Amino acid sequence: MTVRAMSRPQSPPSSPQIRGYGWDIRTDYSSPSGDIFEGGYGHTGFTGTSLWIHPQTETFVVVLSNRVHPDGGKNMNHLRGVVANIVSSAISDPL
Repeated sequence: MTVRAMSRPQSPPSSPQIRGYGWDIRTDYSSPSGDIFEGGYGHTGFTGTSLWIHPQTETFVVVLSNRVHPDGGKNMNHLRGVVANIVSSAISDPL
């Protein structure tokens, strides 16, 4: 019951940014969902790390990075989405 409450929308109904308790569901930072993992939830970190959980496919995508070393960093949003798309295509294509 706790996970269900945490992963359901808890934002005000009029908010365009949808978050659960501690989880991103659909915001400007939801790039770890890629194009396929809609309907999941996750969290992103300042250094570029991210976790996206997609219960429908029982998939977890974890990106560990350090965008701030050595030169102060770049935006990781695009890379997070690319990684999610690669993972989703790998699990949806038959071998």
